[in-house]
Amino acid sequence: MKRVVAYLFDITVVTLISSLISMTTINPNYEKRLTLNEQYTEKMKEFEDQRKELDESNEEEIRKYLDTVTDYSAVYILESSKAMLFENCVTVGLLVLYFGVFAYFFQGETVGKRILKIKIVKKDGAQVGFGNLLLRLIILHGIPFVIINSIFPFFMNSSSYMILNSITYLLSVGLSLAILITTFVSKNNRGLHDMISSTKVVVR
Repeated sequence: MKRVVAYLFDITVVTLISSLISMTTINPNYEKRLTLNEQYTEKMKEFEDQRKELDESNEEEIRKYLDTVTDYSAVYILESSKAMLFENCVTVGLLVLYFGVFAYFFQGETVGKRILKIKIVKKDGAQVGFGNLLLRLIILHGIPFVIINSIFPFFMNSSSYMILNSITYLLSVGLSLAILITTFVSKNNRGLHDMISSTKVVVR
């Protein structure tokens, strides 16, 4: 439970800082993100109005409606992902700085872990290295999926990317569940991220 509380505290800190940076004019895509969200909200209202007027007995009309909604959603997901490049870069950078660099210089402790009096060490109990912390955070935060969803939108069409986005989402959920389950059932509560990075969390 200490680990959960510490992690929630730490990720909240990172998320707040990332949001503060991304929701300002520092973000070159800030206006584009706002515009896309406003357009999406308006379009969804239009689709809802159209749905109410559909003849439910007309399968062809319903199919065309669903295809239109799906196509628009795919375009929105693609353009939104492109617009989130800056946010994703900021988030990944902060994760590396906080859970990697900061934790390394403070001997495996983050602010949350220090408050809860726990820390990350190597599997054998030795002081954790930066490489261990980096690998650990890459797995814990699903960084590969973030990178994929940051780069691939610029090289794919909307329909193909929507499929890729769905796959990466399911994989990230699966990874999160695997980490959660292994953390609670494994010896010494070592999650999948700890097993791969040869680390464990101990009481200091």
